Amino acid sequence: MLDSLFIGPAWQQIWWGNTVQDYTVALVVLVVFWSAFWLLQKLVLSRLRRVAERTATDIDDTVLKIVDEIKPSFYLVLAVWGSVRTLALSDGVARVVNTLLMLVLAYQVVMSLQILIDYLVKRWLAKGKEEEMSKEQERQTESALGIINLLAKFVLWSVGLLFVLSNLGVNVTSLVASLGIGGIAIALAAQNILGDLFSSLAIYLDKPFAIGDMIAVGDVRGTVQHIGIKTTRIKTLTGEEVILPNKELTNSQVQNFRKMSERRVIFELGVVYDTEASALTQIPQMLKNLIDKTDNCRFDRAHFKTFGDSALIFEVVYYVTTRDFAIHVKAQQAINVAIKESFDGAGLEFAYPTQTQYVHTVSD
Repeated sequence: MLDSLFIGPAWQQIWWGNTVQDYTVALVVLVVFWSAFWLLQKLVLSRLRRVAERTATDIDDTVLKIVDEIKPSFYLVLAVWGSVRTLALSDGVARVVNTLLMLVLAYQVVMSLQILIDYLVKRWLAKGKEEEMSKEQERQTESALGIINLLAKFVLWSVGLLFVLSNLGVNVTSLVASLGIGGIAIALAAQNILGDLFSSLAIYLDKPFAIGDMIAVGDVRGTVQHIGIKTTRIKTLTGEEVILPNKELTNSQVQNFRKMSERRVIFELGVVYDTEASALTQIPQMLKNLIDKTDNCRFDRAHFKTFGDSALIFEVVYYVTTRDFAIHVKAQQAINVAIKESFDGAGLEFAYPTQTQYVHTVSD
């Protein structure tokens, strides 16, 4: 169809292996392709904007941003590649055009995926901000997600570069193997630092504890003051600051008291074996009345548990309805004093370790 439009000797002149007519056809194809891509992008953007205005989600905004990020140079290169396919090109020129296409294509794909990574990181950060966090916690969460974002983009650009080099004929396998050996050497040399780094990211993302939480790790018990890249600082109950490696924290059993709404208290007391059976049946109710009268306490149970070596053992369980340790010990003291006063008033004796010796005298 296009050939019928171009007639005459001038159109049949050959330049670099192609006639003027061939170049004209290629130019027309380039303009048509470029215009079609440009128009398609505008139509898709218009449609996406209408959809984004009607929806409350932000995923369509991200898709809109990805499509809008496609530059005219990208589909210009596609149009050039499509147009030169109609020409007879030397191997060198064809290689240059293909290389240019691979570069632009890899760049555009990486940029689109980078926008998607930014969206996921921002959404993760927004989800974290919905929780109750201090300014320090928000800052550290942003830092952690920033590190993840940086690592993801580094991997992304590395893969894109390897893709381009592979299409250029570079032996990527040997290059990856060389980088892998070097990476293993570096990882072995810095395994402790890398271990603490990934442990800190695990703490930021999994949130087993946060700044201000009361935690217990082994023999260390205190309040989390700071979560760093390598270490976490804990202020103990006795006032000193303990610095623990993040790797040790992620490999240990950590008790977090932040979500504890109440404290369970269990203790035993013993009365002497001379206590009458009728008095033994009254002791559980007596303990219940004492605990129920104590502020911030809820009685659970009290039972005659067992016969001890030198006492009749009762087991008592109650709850302090707050996690405040000061209120807990104050309530514990009040209950202990009340039990002592009640037992003294009822004539009940607490048992203590005793040993009775029976001596049998044999008369002559």
